Amino acid sequence: MNEGTASIIDRKLVGLRVSLNFLRTREGVALADYLADQTLQLAVERSFQEAIEACLDIARRVLTDAGIPLPDRNRDLFAATVPFGLIPADARTRYAEMASFRNLLVHEYDRIDPVRVHAALQHRLDDLQAFAAAVVAHLEGQGPD
Repeated sequence: MNEGTASIIDRKLVGLRVSLNFLRTREGVALADYLADQTLQLAVERSFQEAIEACLDIARRVLTDAGIPLPDRNRDLFAATVPFGLIPADARTRYAEMASFRNLLVHEYDRIDPVRVHAALQHRLDDLQAFAAAVVAHLEGQGPD
């Protein structure tokens, strides 16, 4: 991995961590409180979008650096990172759903279900955290060329 790639991934990791930290501080909010606060809803949606986009960008960079052709769909990017240990093989479906969730937030924003977003806030942050940790381990194992 070249230094430019490591620098880009490091920058994306910072963004992922910022978004994840924001989401973690809102993780325990009750559904009724979440539904009553449109500003919170918008902030959580945007933070999820940024966090997932950072993960997708990192996955693209790792695959490109390894000379692996990129899949046509975002949801397939994560599965392609299994050999690098960025996600476990048995988590492919969860990460594909995460990419689809990002697509909903970006492209079908008029169909966002705040109850679904709240559920993701309660149950999906560990996947983002695990991805960040796996990327750090991957970077430490690779080092610059």
